[in-house]
Order: sequence, then structure tokens, then C-alpha cells
Amino acid sequence: MVPVGWRQPRVRDRLRQSEREWHERGDALSEAHYLRERLRVGSLDPAKLELAAAMGHEAARLALGLDPEAKDRSGSPTFPRHGHETCARAALAVARGALPASGPRYYGVREVTWRVLDVLEAQLTEPSPARREAVVEALNAAFGDPDYEYRPPPWLLHTVSAVVMEPESLAASFRSFAEAVARHYNPQFVRRVVRDELVPWALGTGDPHRTRGAARGPVLRLPR
Repeated sequence: MVPVGWRQPRVRDRLRQSEREWHERGDALSEAHYLRERLRVGSLDPAKLELAAAMGHEAARLALGLDPEAKDRSGSPTFPRHGHETCARAALAVARGALPASGPRYYGVREVTWRVLDVLEAQLTEPSPARREAVVEALNAAFGDPDYEYRPPPWLLHTVSAVVMEPESLAASFRSFAEAVARHYNPQFVRRVVRDELVPWALGTGDPHRTRGAARGPVLRLPR
């Protein structure tokens, strides 16, 4: 669907000019101007802009007239009001960031563990009964892995899976996930990995979730 504002040549020109200025200057003020123009023509969801602002994105905060230096203390418990996909993306980002890294793919983490996150992301992108079953099989394989040294914490994969797989009980599943994460991980780390995942997606400047899916496509067969 074409945004209403695009039917007006002057509006289109103004949007393109603001985008050029942002790319040329690269500062938060010019990006904020560009974001406001996108709001004006309807090419940016106001709720997504609010999400980026809540995650501390300076230009998004400026675009909404908020103090860019102020700390947003709403925290992850407010995520459910932004919908299932926002919560699922946040949970998956924390899981990927929390697992230790090196080795052939990421050190210390076996492929059976990454398989769980891969099929969860696939289910989020294109839900199907086969992929739901694949998630169960991947979880069983991860927790049945004889290499105990590198077994992931059960609460992490279970709570992330609940957020992704149970949208009908999102508030409860995400609260359980957020409370467990708060007990185990540094809040600055959590905020960083979630921000890096959600802000590009919210503002339409990138999509880490789909980029990962495209990168693994040729090497990882996922059920449909």
C-alpha cells in the first residue's frame, strides 16, 4: 500500500531531500528530520518510532521531541504492548548474545544449541506445524546433548521458546523471560543486544533477523 503522502510530489521531494541531508551530514538532528518526514508521509509506523526511542536511539528521541540524554526507564516489561514480533526478536537477540562465542561457529556452543535458535527464528518468520515440531525436536536434542560442558542453561532456551511459540500468552511468557534474564545477565549487556536487534528493524534501516536467515539458507535446511 502506497503511503498517502507519496501522492503529493512536493512531499516526496521533501522526503528525499531530508534523506540526502541525513546521509551527507550523518548526525542525529538530520536523521530526526528525516524520520519526521517519514512519519508525515506515512512510511514509518509511529509505534516503531516510539520503540526505537524507548531503546535510546538518539534521532528517534529527537524526532518525538524527547530529551535524547534522558534515560528511558520503562524497560523490557513494556515490550508486550509493541506486539509478539518485538518480544520474540528481543528474546532471540538476548539468547544469541548470551551464548559464549568461538569455535567453528561460536566457540563453546554446539550446533544442536544454535539449531534451536535457527528453527525458532524460522518459525517466527514463517510459522508452520512442521517448524513447530522442529522446535520441539531441536530442544530435545539440545538438552540430550552428552557434551554437558557446553550445554546451554535450560531456562534460557525454554523461556525464549515460550515467547516465540506462545503468542496467545505473550504477557506471561515475556515476563518470565525478562525476570530470568534480569537475574542472570548484566542489564547494560541486555539492552545493547536488544537495541542492536530492534532499532534497525523498527526504523526500516536493516533487519538482523532476516539477514541471518538469508545467510544460513543454503547451508541449513529448515522444515516448511
